[in-house]
Amino acid sequence: SVDAVANFEAVAAARQDVAQLVLGADGNERLRTTLRRHRRARDRILQAKVLHARHDYDGEWRLLQEAAPFAPNDPVLAWAAVDLGYIYFSNGRWPEAASRLEWAMNVSPTMAQGFDLLARTYDELGQPERAAAARKQAMALR
Repeated sequence: SVDAVANFEAVAAARQDVAQLVLGADGNERLRTTLRRHRRARDRILQAKVLHARHDYDGEWRLLQEAAPFAPNDPVLAWAAVDLGYIYFSNGRWPEAASRLEWAMNVSPTMAQGFDLLARTYDELGQPERAAAARKQAMALR
């Protein structure tokens, strides 16, 4: 919706303002470096959610991949990729769904819901062995 897009854009802008205040402060260089990396990742994730709201899923995927080097194990990044995988799954785009979900499970391998959806995707792709392995992983996480 228009409100969702405006909300994501406002949050991204506010994050920029806060980041300038924090990063400009005196303090530990290691902390500033960590905060910069985190900000880069989260900014890209927020921008990706704006594109998601605009149904630009290819653009969203590009931004999520850009965020990964800055926050390689960020569960927010993984959830965003699972959301995208669900969109592809819901539209019958099984190969795209599988690649997004596999990627998300590599980012955060503790998401049972992601493995459940990945198993369903593998079922649709006619890959019962991979589906069984994903289901087993989901069950182990519960």
